[in-house]
Amino acid sequence: MGFNDHFYKIEQAMKINSFLNSASDFISISLMLIGILFLDNATAANTDVKLPEDIANITQAVGNPDADAVIVWSQGGPTLQLSAERFTWIFRNVDQQKTFLVNVHQTQTRNPQRISDKVLSFDEAKAADDESTALLSKVVKHFISQGKKVYVVGYSFGAFAVTNLLVKDGPEATGYLILASRLDMPDEVWTAYAKGIPVRFSGDKVVPYTAEEIARHGGINSVGIKNTLALAAGVGYKRFTQLLNGSNLSKVVYGYGLSDQAVGTLNPAEIRFLGAQKIKRLLAVAGGHDDVINGLVDEGLAILMK
Repeated sequence: MGFNDHFYKIEQAMKINSFLNSASDFISISLMLIGILFLDNATAANTDVKLPEDIANITQAVGNPDADAVIVWSQGGPTLQLSAERFTWIFRNVDQQKTFLVNVHQTQTRNPQRISDKVLSFDEAKAADDESTALLSKVVKHFISQGKKVYVVGYSFGAFAVTNLLVKDGPEATGYLILASRLDMPDEVWTAYAKGIPVRFSGDKVVPYTAEEIARHGGINSVGIKNTLALAAGVGYKRFTQLLNGSNLSKVVYGYGLSDQAVGTLNPAEIRFLGAQKIKRLLAVAGGHDDVINGLVDEGLAILMK
């Protein structure tokens, strides 16, 4: 599909789909910000899977370890636990006899105490996010070295990590699925996060939470919440249209929501950039942040893995 066609389809979708109501918007973004979305008592998803110790220590895995195809997952959040339950639910339609699925730790899931003990500085948050990208890189490189077809999938905060991975290592893997992310997060968003102030999108505007909304969801003064915001800022500040300019993104499928209250929708400049870097496919869903993962993960994987 050409990018002019893509703009047309967006216009048509927006005519027939209203934005999510403000209550739903707040619930979705609040859960993401405080890091409790789909938490569970995370344990190894499959203790029978044999991996090198350095890889096993930073992953959970399900499926067939002898399969040619490996899906490497970078979860949203940032949360303080690696969610095995959410991981297996997202990929419930993947044939696990033909695929090995690997859930990769992030800095704050590997060492929650480091994030919960004291408020992070912005520089510390940036360093933690780069460490998360390094963990992802290590796992991807391991499976590439095994001769596997590696598909890297990221959602929300995890999608920023995947984009950062493309900056760090280039398009080494077989394919990439980036869902509900931004190339250039508006400055007013990441700077607010860096100061511990939660904001959200309402249409194409960035708005603060009201005092009533904040109070209803427990306030924003805890160390954990401030650090969750700091981690979001620590990768959200990056200008990926500059960092990836001139890159060949033909292995990338990019999916976004037309009314994403958490990260906002892609703007025309971001869409044109993706077209100029020759991405494989641009997918849009007429919905919000959760609708992107619910509606596009299977379609995106089908495009990459056919």
